Amino acid sequence: MCREQEAPVSQEICVAPACPYWKEVGESQCSATCGSGIKTIQFECSVPNGCSNLTKPPHTKHCSIPPCSLQSENAIQDEKTFPARYSWRQKWSACSASCGHGRRTKTTSCFDSTTERIVSAKYCLPLNGGIFEVNTCFTKCAQWKTEEWEPCSAICGEGFESRKVYCEGENGQILPDHQCDEAKPEHERKCKADCPSQNSNEAWDVGLWSECSVTCGEGYQYRSVTCRLGYCFYMDKPPKTQTCSRGPCHSGKWVFGNWSECNVTCGHGMIELEVFCKANGVIVPEQMCAPPKPVAKNTCYVEGSCEKSHTPFVWRAEKWSPCMLNNCTKIRKLYCASGDEQVEDSECEGLQRPKTTRPCKRICPKDVRHPHVWRPDKWSQCSAFCGRGKRTRGVHCFWRGRNKKRQMVDDRYCQRPKPATEGYCEGSCGRKSEDVFTWEPGPWNECSHDCSRKGKQERTVICINGVGKEVHKKFCNKLKKPPNRRKCIEKCPTCRDLYLMRKEENLKDGEYTLYPRGTSKPSAKVYCADMSTGRPREYISVEKENYAMVYDESMRPPSNAMCGEVAYRHCNHSSSLPHRSGFTRFDKLALNISTLTVISDDWSFAHAVRGYLIPVGEAGDCYSRHCPQGAFRINLRGTNFIVSKNSKWHVKNSKTAIKIERQSDDRTVDGRCGGCCGLCQPTDGIKLDLAPT
Repeated sequence: MCREQEAPVSQEICVAPACPYWKEVGESQCSATCGSGIKTIQFECSVPNGCSNLTKPPHTKHCSIPPCSLQSENAIQDEKTFPARYSWRQKWSACSASCGHGRRTKTTSCFDSTTERIVSAKYCLPLNGGIFEVNTCFTKCAQWKTEEWEPCSAICGEGFESRKVYCEGENGQILPDHQCDEAKPEHERKCKADCPSQNSNEAWDVGLWSECSVTCGEGYQYRSVTCRLGYCFYMDKPPKTQTCSRGPCHSGKWVFGNWSECNVTCGHGMIELEVFCKANGVIVPEQMCAPPKPVAKNTCYVEGSCEKSHTPFVWRAEKWSPCMLNNCTKIRKLYCASGDEQVEDSECEGLQRPKTTRPCKRICPKDVRHPHVWRPDKWSQCSAFCGRGKRTRGVHCFWRGRNKKRQMVDDRYCQRPKPATEGYCEGSCGRKSEDVFTWEPGPWNECSHDCSRKGKQERTVICINGVGKEVHKKFCNKLKKPPNRRKCIEKCPTCRDLYLMRKEENLKDGEYTLYPRGTSKPSAKVYCADMSTGRPREYISVEKENYAMVYDESMRPPSNAMCGEVAYRHCNHSSSLPHRSGFTRFDKLALNISTLTVISDDWSFAHAVRGYLIPVGEAGDCYSRHCPQGAFRINLRGTNFIVSKNSKWHVKNSKTAIKIERQSDDRTVDGRCGGCCGLCQPTDGIKLDLAPT
């Protein structure tokens, strides 16, 4: 029935509302400035309120930026602080082997810069690589070190030579011998010194001949002949003079002039006639006239009373001493004199004595009763912009006068320890200096006990800001406060005191630092011997040559002639000196540390190269007073001591020659003594002083 009609459509296009969905509308920046981070994604529904039945996509996703270094830039940022609070820190462990090859480990930890503590790794960004890293390491083991061999002990023939051998650590410190594994190299061996041949001139240093002593006729030439220590004992001495000729002289004649005045002012005296050599009416040198020169003398008499008279006695003063810092005064010594001659002080009794003390004018302030104090300048800017750095300041000594005006003086006048001129500081990291705080320690005060385990030292520690102003201690990190107390063990004056104070340590013989004259004086290196006995003795280790010699050859009889004019032979032993002749070298000098005087007859660290042992600072011979062969040397270079200016030498025999040469710095004294079987010896011992620092 319906075939003739068109069937209705079963489908048709229709427009329905759009389906809702979550769409991305924006994203934040990466949370990290380097390495891996996170971005936040913003979504909204395409149909308002139409996505309630739909799952919302993740609102974060990972992001990646070029890798970071292990500094603060890879830390998770805190918007309230800058720079980052958390950062990776690395630290290497010590080498597993004390010496030789070993291993060490590097540990990487997350560090909180606010609390300055290590925290959980979750606070820092993910780390590229492992937290632990192991490397090999190498530490140099202790080794034997040797110094150069000392000169042979023998001047001629067989002797011994020695050298210093010690165990040295990695940083150059001297260690006990047992810390060096290998066998210790030898420190002493035999040696042989060449002996000059009988006709050799090697024994003597010979100078050039001088000009002839005359301009015409026969004269003399002279030269210096110096003994090289030791060799001259075996060799004939070359001549010091020889004749010379300058051809014929002009013929001159002796002529007489006027009589001189009488040589006395009263009573009997002498007058002398002037004699000249003349040639062709001109006065010429006396060599042009034939010797001998005429001598014409006669007696004379001057009327008048010859009462005894003399130059009056007066007080004379030596130069002023340098300014003494303890009381800002100078001193000088007085002596009684008559003309140019020094006499007994009793001759000047009753005469007014010049002043022996006076205040210093230039070096010391005018009034020493007012204190001298240290005044520090402001600290310099911290060397680090952020974190730990260094800073410096000037510290000067000031004196406060009566008008309360401060005057800067030399640092020597401030007796208390000088405050630090360098210190650590924390960089402000861009903040104001007033907001950066650090601890500022003062200088340590004197040790409460000298040479005692009870000693303690204290100092003040204050909190300051970045401009150096003191603030309350609450602003500084309590955990980083430097100590304000410590134990101190120092300033033992003698080896005995050191032994008693450290008795349980079983100290060995060796070099120790002592304070010979109390706590206010400089220290000195002193060798303490016999420490195991409980009664140690002090010695000075001398690096340079120290010797004393009494010459073992003599003239018969002992002569006053010029050296070389009389042949010398072995003594007949009728005099005393040949029985005690010898040549002695000293490796250490015995010291009375209480008086700082050398104990000259202590030969514990000396050896006789030849003959008998000779005390320090003595010399002599039975040769000629015009060329003494006895010699000594005191050489304190390389030590903390000098020879005191109060050390003097004398001879008991007035015919004995003495020549003492002292270096300007008082570290070396050389002596030449001899003639007429005499000795030179120290007067009241060889006194020493501590060398200036």
